[in-house]
Order: sequence, then C-alpha cells, then structure tokens
Amino acid sequence: MKTTLKKIALLIILIITASTLYAENTGKIINNKCRTNLKLLNESTQKMLEKHNYDLPPWRPLEVFYKETKLFEVLDKLPTPPTLDCRYYLASLGSKDYQWCCELHGVIDGDKTVSFKYHEHAMMGKINSKYEKIPEYSVAVKSMLHWTNYRQTFSELMIYHFNMNPISTILFGIFAITIVYVIYKAIY
Repeated sequence: MKTTLKKIALLIILIITASTLYAENTGKIINNKCRTNLKLLNESTQKMLEKHNYDLPPWRPLEVFYKETKLFEVLDKLPTPPTLDCRYYLASLGSKDYQWCCELHGVIDGDKTVSFKYHEHAMMGKINSKYEKIPEYSVAVKSMLHWTNYRQTFSELMIYHFNMNPISTILFGIFAITIVYVIYKAIY
C-alpha cells in the first residue's frame, strides 16, 4: 500500500513538474507573430514607395495590393497569417500616412487597445481612430470587436487555463475526479 502511494505521489509530482514546461501564453505568441507580419508589410510598403511613386488606395486587401503594385519586388512571398481569421488590409490616408491592418489584431500603432478571448487564446488588438474615416476600416474594427462578446466553450476554457497555468488545471482536475470518485463510492 505504501509503495503504491509513493508511486502515485511520484507520478503526480512528475506530471506537475513536466507540465510547467508547457506553460505558455499562446495568445501572446499569436499576437507577436501577427505583429511581426504587420511590421514586415509596413516596412516592405515603405521600401516599395521609396522605389516607386504610388498613390495608395484608402483600403486594399493584401492579395489585391500585392498584384496591383510592385510590392513583390521587396517582398518575396506573402506572410502567413497565424490564424484563419487574420486577414491583412492596407489602411491609408495618403502615401505618407498608412498602416497595414489585421482583421483580428488591428494595427501596430493604435490609440485604443482591446482585450478579448479568441477561442482558447487571450488576445489584444489595437485600433487607430484616425483611420475610422475609411468605411472598410470601420467594418474591420467591428469584426475585431465582435470577439469581445465571444464566450468560450468549456473545452476552450480548460485549454486556455491549461496553457496559462498547467499545474492549477491539473490539480483542479485531480480534485474534481476525487470528488466524483467519493460521490460514486458513497452511492454504490
């Protein structure tokens, strides 16, 4: 009996120790990947504008802009979005005042910050109010803001908590299983 308890305690300690290695803020990782893509697009557009004189449109999807302009000269391939809901658009008030915008994360330089849950991730988006004059940008902002009302499913919530703090999630799971086991033994 004592050796069994020792083995169980050792297994629990091993699981808890190993799980701390997997703790990561997945939302922050996704945010950083998207911001890297936006920064790359902003820098590539700036390089393209230095080589060629373009009048930037107020709003353009990345794929269309890539085909219409000579962006391909400075950007070998289009950046890969980190999520399915990341779509990139150019928001411009002129060739000197522009930013690339992600439909999920917003812009890099914004004056408003929004926190929200995106499935099992905690995300943050930025909004720049000066581009809200562009009707399409306002639609993209509304698309991002609809995630502030998103309610996670139970499984997404558990995955989120496990990603942020695996130890407490495992301990909570062990506690819940123990309660169910005690109730089961009391009934049967």
